[in-house]
Amino acid sequence: MRYLPGRQGNQARHLRHARRRRLLLGAAEQLRKHHRQLLHQRRPPRTGHHPILRLCLPLRELRRVAPSPLTLPATETSGGVVRPDEFLRVLDLLPTPLHARALPLRRYVHGTTCADCQRIGDAVTLALTAANYDELASAAELLDTAEQLATVHGTACRPQPDQQRGRGRVTRWAAVSAPVVAATDASWKGRAGGIAYVVSDGHYGLRGRGTGRLDPTGASRVLINELRAVDFLLSAYEEAPAGMTVLLDSTVALRWLRRWQAGEVSAMSAGYSLRQRRWADRPTLVRLADQVSRRPDLSFAHVKGHSGHALNEAADGLSHMARRRVEETFDVRPRAHALVDAFLHDWHAALPN
Repeated sequence: MRYLPGRQGNQARHLRHARRRRLLLGAAEQLRKHHRQLLHQRRPPRTGHHPILRLCLPLRELRRVAPSPLTLPATETSGGVVRPDEFLRVLDLLPTPLHARALPLRRYVHGTTCADCQRIGDAVTLALTAANYDELASAAELLDTAEQLATVHGTACRPQPDQQRGRGRVTRWAAVSAPVVAATDASWKGRAGGIAYVVSDGHYGLRGRGTGRLDPTGASRVLINELRAVDFLLSAYEEAPAGMTVLLDSTVALRWLRRWQAGEVSAMSAGYSLRQRRWADRPTLVRLADQVSRRPDLSFAHVKGHSGHALNEAADGLSHMARRRVEETFDVRPRAHALVDAFLHDWHAALPN
């Protein structure tokens, strides 16, 4: 971006702000027209004609003119979702009445395969974007639309996160006949973290995570995320391969896994919250402890970190990539795929014939 000095710079900023306001007010006017049609017709909108879909062009224009600190909505053309920490941060900008209306709609802003839930999430996200620009009247109109769509859609469909997000496989290592060995790792810095796993059969996964007021992690963030990485690995399979060896560079996490495998499934790290989760029946570590206790054939072993071990180095690189992706924008998939392929080549080349 070219910065202009003095009066010219101030004029440019005022022009950008005015253009941003016009785009948001135009979107709100479309929604008012749609509300009048709903009141007149007294029937739910047809899926293909909802005004949220017609807002894709103004949203792209808004992103080009002046990107907001808030991620813009997930539409059929953009494909993004709002991170939980972003949602909570912008939710605090709303006045109390709008805050109370937006909070129950929080579950719709996560990634989902349901088109109706995605449209509700689009309306909520656009409302938060409007609030971020101090357009509270537009935010109220957008929340009206989200509430009407949620009422029409009902509660039968509960949006679920995509379980395949962040996972992949280097298929050329799928047919190699060798014992299955996996490595997991976690990375944490500031308010962002990442977890990852790499398996000798080509499977890999990476996932970033932020923090918020409702984060159940507790004080032991690195330990909890090391254990979450193991759960992320085991959930990649309908049934984890028999006899699989899982390598960790955290001796503390290794002790917890062995305690659970010995049957102490009720033991949990101090500070880890066991409250009911929105997206799962049980907390991650409770689910992991139960699964590990029923798989005595799984082997958990320690590997020294940053010692040149191919699988550990690959998992470490993926976890750092996932952490950076929380706060930066870049295409992570080709980088992750190339990194895993390179380290798996070194791993299989070092195996005895």
